[in-house]
Amino acid sequence: MPSLAPPRAARPLTAVVAVLAVVAGALGLGAAGLAVDLAAPAPAAAVLPIEDFPDYEPQRTCSPAAKKGTLRLAAWLQRTYPGSGSSGISRSCRSGGQSEHKEGRAFDWRLDVRKPRDRRYANAFLTRVRAGDAAGNVGALGRRMGIMYLIWDDRIYSSSRGYAPRPYLHSACRTLRRCSRTLRHRDHVHISLSWAGARAQTSWFTGVAPTVPTPTPTPTPTPTPTPDDDGHAPGDGTWVPGTGGGTGGRYPLLDLSRTDAMLTPVRAGETRKTRYALQKGRRYKIAVYGVTRYGPAPSQVADAVCSWVPGRGWRAGLDAATRTAYGALDLRVGGTKPFGTTCRTGKHLYQAYYRPRWTGPLKLSLDQPQAAGGSLVVAVTRAGYAVDRHVPSVPAPVAPPTGPREEPAAGAGLLRTTAVVDGEDAEAWTSQRLDAGVTYRVTVTGLLRVADDTWTDGQCTTVTGTDGRWWPQASLDRYDPGADHGNLYLDGVPFDGTAPPEDPDGCSAHAHATTLTPTTSRRLHLQAFDPTPGARDNRGGLLVVVERVTPLPATAVGPWEQPAGSWPWTRKDEKLKVSASSPVTLTGSRFRRGTRVRLEVSGYVRDGGGLRSDATCVRVGDDWVRDPASPTGQDVLELHVDGRAPDWRRTDGEQTCSSSHTYVATVTTTKDGPLALAFLDADRADDQGSLTVRVRRA
Repeated sequence: MPSLAPPRAARPLTAVVAVLAVVAGALGLGAAGLAVDLAAPAPAAAVLPIEDFPDYEPQRTCSPAAKKGTLRLAAWLQRTYPGSGSSGISRSCRSGGQSEHKEGRAFDWRLDVRKPRDRRYANAFLTRVRAGDAAGNVGALGRRMGIMYLIWDDRIYSSSRGYAPRPYLHSACRTLRRCSRTLRHRDHVHISLSWAGARAQTSWFTGVAPTVPTPTPTPTPTPTPTPDDDGHAPGDGTWVPGTGGGTGGRYPLLDLSRTDAMLTPVRAGETRKTRYALQKGRRYKIAVYGVTRYGPAPSQVADAVCSWVPGRGWRAGLDAATRTAYGALDLRVGGTKPFGTTCRTGKHLYQAYYRPRWTGPLKLSLDQPQAAGGSLVVAVTRAGYAVDRHVPSVPAPVAPPTGPREEPAAGAGLLRTTAVVDGEDAEAWTSQRLDAGVTYRVTVTGLLRVADDTWTDGQCTTVTGTDGRWWPQASLDRYDPGADHGNLYLDGVPFDGTAPPEDPDGCSAHAHATTLTPTTSRRLHLQAFDPTPGARDNRGGLLVVVERVTPLPATAVGPWEQPAGSWPWTRKDEKLKVSASSPVTLTGSRFRRGTRVRLEVSGYVRDGGGLRSDATCVRVGDDWVRDPASPTGQDVLELHVDGRAPDWRRTDGEQTCSSSHTYVATVTTTKDGPLALAFLDADRADDQGSLTVRVRRA
């Protein structure tokens, strides 16, 4: 069996392990010599099947006419990076050497290393080529474009090495000092495409993801050495026949004196062999990093050793049901599990020493039968090489909404209001104030896109790559699977609504409701958890309805008075205006307790939210409705008399809404003194209009 042991502390070296960029392009950092995260998710990137790293396909014929994919890539580069140019695609068949230019599938992108702008262009493109996508696919853009290799400024980036930079010296040059700027590729970037890329058949050109068959053991490769010529890397050293279990074929023996690390991506559910051989008995360090998704749920993610358990975090080991449904989830190296059982969630980087029993390629397998998405990256390095210090930490996750930074001017007390959290601005405020200690019902409906192909209804979210299913909790960041992306936050607290009873799974109706009792009086801040803030990729909107549930306190009752002898306590007839904005209006007439009083009222008013009401009916849409359903169980905005709602009727005695907004009622006084007239409302300060009331003894 191979010898496996935990690595000891290693002496740092100056070389940098080549790993792929995630955020470097956005920050304008250069690709050459930059250690960046290999498989961290690029926010909102499509989680789709992807091509493997292109095999090296050397020039074998002469057909120098520019191919369709080469032309399209050349045009895209010059359009995307204004001011850059072309040094040509085709080369004469009579020119010396072997080159994909002679097959019309290599492009020389004219940039000058002496110009800061051109250096930025080159570094930005190299960073994009090497970056991982949301599925953890290494070198996603380079693979989708079909790039075999690039050369720029004395460095070559080959697909066979995960587009990791290596020193480059043209075969016609003995030293860099004696080499021309062109042969050093300091006045252009050389880009060679596979035949699929040159023919515009890869997913970057077609927009269609390649078909990924059910993973099977990778057939034994029969590689051809890369020639040391223009546009090619130096050879990988000695070539050896495959051995150990009848592997067959020939493999380049890995020469770690010429490179710091050799990278091999392993997709979920895949078994493959490296394209190089390891030497029997030699001690190597094996490192692996990355996160994959092993099941349909966004939170079903795992690294080489541990998986995410909702509510518990990253854990090693699986329960029987998960193992049966999704496999062991672990990475096997040469048939063994060398990385132990301790979760390393900072960088998701694991290391072990390995000593092969025979010379030959290394077999790697990732036991995830469902192959839901993503890949791990295996790096083979020297025994003393300090991999960990050159692998950056996972980028910090996007922070959830924390509530408002400052409150806008307070509005009136809230009875019912609506707010829209839309695609232009994923946050909003209620127009009216919520009162401390009062309970409100919050109902959320609608659909909001918070990232490409990621939609939320405020409670449930659907994410690309999950077969259109909706999940109560979903994260676009595999390194932060507990994040509740897309969820609506109320004053910085996650919305936790309940679906209607007829919703079978709680996520189908896209309607949820909850109750909220604020501790301070203020307007309510609403914000969706956008995993790609600033990306301007939001669409649609959420409709939020906030309704008061706690009943409104009774309206005011007129003052009590003591009758004095024969002094007159009533007028024969009185007419007065009752203002909607006034807390209470007292009649000029005074009545003895037990007196029957007839009131006639006409007109209508508006509250601060624009709702129109007369003495007993409210306008809903185009209709006037009596006793509209209210969570408080009250007929809000109704005219009360001495703290109670009279039996308002039309002048013909019907208990329906009056088109003339005129109603009558008879009340019996319960005290000595004037009557108090007031509207039932939470806050009358912003109400407008008045009703005309006629008061007389019945």
